[in-house]
Amino acid sequence: MPFKKLFGRSQPPESSPTPPPSLAEQVISPWEAQNEGTIARLARFIDFAKGFTLGFVEISFPEDLDDLLKVLKKRPECRLVDFQVFDFSDPNLTYLQDALKQRIDQLPQSISALMTPKRVILVKGLENSIGLFGDYPPVLQDLNFVRDALADSVPYPVLFCLPSYAINRVIKFAPDFWSWKSGVFRLLASHDSQDEASIYALHAQKMLGNASQLEKQERIRLLEKLAQEFDPLAANRSKADLRIAAQALVELGIVHISSGEFLKAQAVLEPIAQIFEKPGWQLEAKSDLAIYIKYLIWRGHLDVVLGNTAKAEQRLGTALALNNDVSPILKATSYCYLGSIKAQQDQIEEAIWLFQQSLKIEERIGDAQGQAATLHEIAKIKALQNNIEEAIALFNQSLNIKEYIGDALGKAATLHEIARIKAQQNNVEEAILLFHQSLEIFERIGNAHGKAVTLNEIAKIKGQQGNAKEAITLFHLALEILQRIGSQDAATSQAWLEQVQQTATLSD
Repeated sequence: MPFKKLFGRSQPPESSPTPPPSLAEQVISPWEAQNEGTIARLARFIDFAKGFTLGFVEISFPEDLDDLLKVLKKRPECRLVDFQVFDFSDPNLTYLQDALKQRIDQLPQSISALMTPKRVILVKGLENSIGLFGDYPPVLQDLNFVRDALADSVPYPVLFCLPSYAINRVIKFAPDFWSWKSGVFRLLASHDSQDEASIYALHAQKMLGNASQLEKQERIRLLEKLAQEFDPLAANRSKADLRIAAQALVELGIVHISSGEFLKAQAVLEPIAQIFEKPGWQLEAKSDLAIYIKYLIWRGHLDVVLGNTAKAEQRLGTALALNNDVSPILKATSYCYLGSIKAQQDQIEEAIWLFQQSLKIEERIGDAQGQAATLHEIAKIKALQNNIEEAIALFNQSLNIKEYIGDALGKAATLHEIARIKAQQNNVEEAILLFHQSLEIFERIGNAHGKAVTLNEIAKIKGQQGNAKEAITLFHLALEILQRIGSQDAATSQAWLEQVQQTATLSD
């Protein structure tokens, strides 16, 4: 029974001349106990590996890698090994060989030629660029292509630490690279009840604004699975279960909001309040407070688009007040969304101040996406103030950042705003071109609200050009979407449609 080792090994005989092992040496964790055989094989693999040697470690949770390192360093085969962990979590990573070489060049040189420890590289986070689905991820295509060069440029054993689905994708999409492996080591997770792909969806780092419709659908499926598995309304839920359920529902709500599906987001976010009211939910850690703050921010953001401004302001204000050194990025987001509300209320001076607070934090922590979003909001104010030149400059600054980081949703929104300015300046041809660029992106990434409001703008231009039939068709398309998703923009669209219909009737 493997778990007999959990709580201690046999004590040495009293007559033994060696001192008894310390408590720390006696006790091994459940995770170590169930993986003892695999860890022993891995230690021998490291001991015998020389030069570039390729191994794969199947590992489901990042924290298990920390445990693995601690255990390996205690083993006699690895006590003189210099483990280097390279974190390649960037979801846009394509050229792994270049990234590896760059990190290796930064490693300190050995001081003594006589006491040079064996260096072993552990690669983590690569599952973010490999992704959950879709054919031929760029990072694997390149890895397959540069396999021979990698062997020449990396002089150390390399262990790729990946969840099983990512290893399966390596086997499928980088078969040449996979064929070079010298060892595969599968470590069992300590959280057996948690589906690793679903957990990955919970912590996915790929920017939602650049996710395709297919990717969003897959993420929604996995998050719904988690939310059902850890149903917070079921009896006797533990705090850990409630935490996972709350995280899954918040992330699910964010995916729906990023798709412009506001009613679906509302249906998902509303039950979360019941989780926070449960006796089992208590703020035990900063991470719990971060979940609550994140919920308040996105619930507030949804309130804005659904027209509940007062409630939105209350929730965002609470999120800001609670965020005392919890999460700078969430604090910046709170400032930005509050600034948008103040701008809608024509409190421009206060809005600008809030946007500046957001921008300061984003610049300090290097949050390019947040910075681009805040510049976009400031540009909208400048446009309202008829400072067109300044507005265009800020929109372009925002656009450049969004293009650089691959924020397709943000890019479409900014192209939409620039197009509106061009339309107001009677640069109709340029406006139509920009609106269509925006529309193509909204359709590609599956953002229903963005698509509808852009159809509205194109319809307005068509109506002004006397093309009532085309304008009415476009307004109908937009109105249908806006009503379906519960957007307050539906009323405006309805008014524009009726206006064009009346004009067309009078013309007849």
